[in-house]
Amino acid sequence: MGRVDLLVTNEKGLYTVIEFKNIPLNTLDIEGRIIDDKAKLLEGMTLKEILQLRFDGNKRGSGTIQDWFDGDDQKKNYGEVRKQLQEYIRGSTVQKEIAEVAGKKNFRAFAAVIVGARQMLMREMGADGKWVDEFQLA
Repeated sequence: MGRVDLLVTNEKGLYTVIEFKNIPLNTLDIEGRIIDDKAKLLEGMTLKEILQLRFDGNKRGSGTIQDWFDGDDQKKNYGEVRKQLQEYIRGSTVQKEIAEVAGKKNFRAFAAVIVGARQMLMREMGADGKWVDEFQLA
């Protein structure tokens, strides 16, 4: 527990934690019989449309991408991304850095989710484990 996907630090005081996730296109419930058709549909979607895409019911359940990212705990995979990033922030590695350099470094944490190799969602979380900002398409 508490392992970080990517930790970036520099001499200017930047301390950034990034949790990367990937959603393969074939795990999403998008109309289209072949992957190319699904990919074209995904490329043209807005942020709101992407967040409302549903999983196909297999590996990640049947909720939406937004549920998986930040849903409540009523279903097993809801809020999975949020919980994992919170674990990283609360982990000993990050907490030690925050405590040792309080006020000296600019702490940032992000969840980055690649959707179908066509879109990337990002959301920032503060050192307190709460979302700082809304979802963004990168």
